[in-house]
Amino acid sequence: MLRLARLESEKIGKPAQFLEMDVMRTAFPDRCFDGIVATLLFGILREDQQLCALTELARICKPCGSIRLLDYAMSRRLLPRLIMTLVKPWSLYLFDQRFDAKTEPHLADAGLEVLERRDILGDAAKILVLRPSSSSPAFSPGAASATATLHA
Repeated sequence: MLRLARLESEKIGKPAQFLEMDVMRTAFPDRCFDGIVATLLFGILREDQQLCALTELARICKPCGSIRLLDYAMSRRLLPRLIMTLVKPWSLYLFDQRFDAKTEPHLADAGLEVLERRDILGDAAKILVLRPSSSSPAFSPGAASATATLHA
């Protein structure tokens, strides 16, 4: 994927830096990003990895910044839920993707608060807009930080 992203960046003439890191232990300094976007990430992380990854995102996000997560969600409607249940074994096999990531129960422990929760694709996916809470260990008013923005 990084190779394809580099090629696309060159093709459209938009220089970008692409880095490969573990989302649970990035090399970024504390409070360095205004915005963080993670798409379909938490559906591939195991349950025991959710809190660690969320805590890391809280650490690298500025206190006034935002974290946007887009992930699948098991639909509450009967037909879509049935289809998702039937597709689930293939999704796990091909992409290691689950439709039932348990991200939200870990938000408070990770020091994050929900600004917005929105269902999309009916309710087969969700968008969470988060920010570090004032009680988060990552929150330190007046702390100096870089002005970069991460888009994943």
